[in-house]
Amino acid sequence: MPQFQVINGGEEALPQPGIAEYLWIDSHNRFHSRIRTIEVFNGTPRIERWTGELDGKTVLLFPAQIAVDPFRPWPAYVVLCETRNLQMIPVGGGRPAFREYLSGGKDNPHIDEKDKFQPPATLTYEFTYHGEQSPNGYRAVAEHLAAVLDSGLYIQSAVLHDNASQWSFRVGPRGFRTDEEDPLKHMLTTCDHFLIVRYLLNKAAREHEFEPHLGPGNVLVREPVGGLRPKDICDGLAPLWTTVLTPEGVSVRTPPRFDPYRFSQRLLTNISGLVELNS
Repeated sequence: MPQFQVINGGEEALPQPGIAEYLWIDSHNRFHSRIRTIEVFNGTPRIERWTGELDGKTVLLFPAQIAVDPFRPWPAYVVLCETRNLQMIPVGGGRPAFREYLSGGKDNPHIDEKDKFQPPATLTYEFTYHGEQSPNGYRAVAEHLAAVLDSGLYIQSAVLHDNASQWSFRVGPRGFRTDEEDPLKHMLTTCDHFLIVRYLLNKAAREHEFEPHLGPGNVLVREPVGGLRPKDICDGLAPLWTTVLTPEGVSVRTPPRFDPYRFSQRLLTNISGLVELNS
């Protein structure tokens, strides 16, 4: 992933111009974006905080994650942002709350004696798109997969199903040396990449005049800790979600459009509770 530096203005001009598309989600999990020119020094973009809009009100955009934009001439980037209102209160997506939760904040009762949170499982995210059978759809998906690989995003696989009109995309830890090593940062980064991967598929579809429709997805719970078997998790989560026991772990059904941060926080809280009951 490219490195970036957040600035507040007033810096000396840098030698190379670039483009940054700022991306954020609202409380209904819809994408919003704005584009601006930036300056790039030795391949490192300097990204300023900016302003956007949510529900007709101005919000502050705080850059949180960046990826190369594979659909524009380099240097171009997609910048995923946290949003706050003018009183500096987080609004829109659940990333700020999930970030605090992972760091052992006040909303996380499941911390160890060192006031740190140990994730009870590894999460992998899967989403599906449906569309009519067409060469344009196939080209859009193939181009999208190549693009996200070039961007360094945590894409694991893209599966074309038998009816040739549905694709499944899986985003999560791959075990590559370029992946984030810290498990807590890894979890937050995976949610970030999930949103960027999904957004880039929309861009690829527009390039090929293809209209995809987002279908239900899944979160795969893997590598449980605390002596829990996958079946324990499957049974324990069943009253809250639709769960399926698979050879890889426990698959938890998600709505077509959801906030991965809020969903993950709720899911990890419930799994941590199961671990404590089992200990």
